[in-house]
Amino acid sequence: MLPTEYNINMSSLFAEDIQIDDESCCILVSTASDKPFKCLSFTIYIGDFSTTANEKKYFFFSNNFCDVCEMCDCNISCYREPPPKEFRGLSVLMLDCWQREYDKRPYRNFRFDRLHFEERFERKYYPTRDFPYIVYFMQWRRLSSVKLVGFRVFTMLDGFVEALTNLKRIELKLMDLPLLFFQLFRDNVHNIHVEELILEGKNLSLDSEKIAYTVSSMIWQNKLQEIEMQQCEFVAQDMEIIAEYMSYKCSYLRKLNVANNKIGPDGALYLLKAIVSSGTLTHLDLNGCGLGNHGGELIAKYISSCYTLQYLNICFNNISSAAINCILLTMKKPIKLHKLQMYGNKYNPKTGNILRRLLGAGVLLQDNIDLTVTFDDTIPGYRVIPWRS
Repeated sequence: MLPTEYNINMSSLFAEDIQIDDESCCILVSTASDKPFKCLSFTIYIGDFSTTANEKKYFFFSNNFCDVCEMCDCNISCYREPPPKEFRGLSVLMLDCWQREYDKRPYRNFRFDRLHFEERFERKYYPTRDFPYIVYFMQWRRLSSVKLVGFRVFTMLDGFVEALTNLKRIELKLMDLPLLFFQLFRDNVHNIHVEELILEGKNLSLDSEKIAYTVSSMIWQNKLQEIEMQQCEFVAQDMEIIAEYMSYKCSYLRKLNVANNKIGPDGALYLLKAIVSSGTLTHLDLNGCGLGNHGGELIAKYISSCYTLQYLNICFNNISSAAINCILLTMKKPIKLHKLQMYGNKYNPKTGNILRRLLGAGVLLQDNIDLTVTFDDTIPGYRVIPWRS
C-alpha cells in the first residue's frame, strides 16, 4: 500500500491524547480519524487532528526518517527502494588478489569466469570496460596457463593474442571468438609455445575456415600435445584437417577430445587412419559424435592396429549390439587399451557372453571397461550392465 502523508504539528496534541503501551511497544494517540497509520520517524507529520474523538491509533518509531505510511491489515511495512549502488570497476589489482585465492605460488595459472565475476561484483560483465584489464593482467604477469569462460571477445584482439603467445596451456570455454582471432593466432605462430589447447562450448562455433587457421598454426609450430574441442559444431570435413596433422611421424599430439561434435562415421574414419599411420596418439574421445552402426564397424576394423591407443571413449553413439560385439571380438591378449568406455550404446545377451569370456580370460580387466555382466534366468545368457565411474 502506498504511503499516505499528512501535515500536522505534534505540539497541538494534548498530553492526555498520547499514551505508551509497554506490552506492544506502541504510542497510543487519540485522533478523530478511524484509519491506523504506521510512522517510521520520531518526528510525526500527521494531518488535521482533532481531540474530540476517543479512538486510539498506533504509531511505530523504527528509524530517523521523516516518513509516515498507512498500515495494511497484515502490519507489513511499505516497500522502500534501496539507494542505487555505485559502479564497481575491475582493476589489475583485483585480478591479482583473486589469483592468490585459487592459485598457489608462483601464481602462474590464471582463470576468469564471467558468471563468477558477476556473482562477486553484483553487476553484469561489460566487455568494453572489463576485458582490457584482463588483457593487461595477462601481459603483465608471467603465466603458464589461462582459463577463460563464458564471454565474448571482439576488442583488443592483437593484445589478446600477444598475451597468449608464451602460455603452455590455453583453455577457452563458452567463448565467442571472431574469425580475426584465429587469423592473428596463425600470424603469430612462431611466437606461440602452447602445448595444450582446449576449446569448448556451444557459443564457440568453429567452421572449416576457422579450424583451418587453428590447425595450420599447430602444424607449423608442432609442439601441441593435447587438443580438446568439445561442442564446437565440427563436421566430418574438419576431422580431415586434424587427421593431416596427426598423420605426421614427428607429431607430438598425444590426446584428442572432439566429444559432442557431429562428425559421424566419416570423421571417425579420418582420425582412425591417422592414428594407425602415425602411432603417437594415446587418448581418443569420441563421446556423442553420432558414429552409429557404421562408425562402430570402422572402430572394430581399425582398433586392433592402433597399437599406442590407451584410452577410447565411444559413449552415446547409438552403436548397435552387433557392432559392439565386433569391437569386443577384435580384442586379444595382450591388449594395451587401459580404458574403454562404451556406455550409452545397445547390447544383447551375446554381448554379455563375449564380455564374460574376455573378463574371465584376463584379456580385459573390469577396471578397464565400463560394462559388467550378471546372470539373468529370464534371458538365454548373461545380461550386460553398464556403469559409469
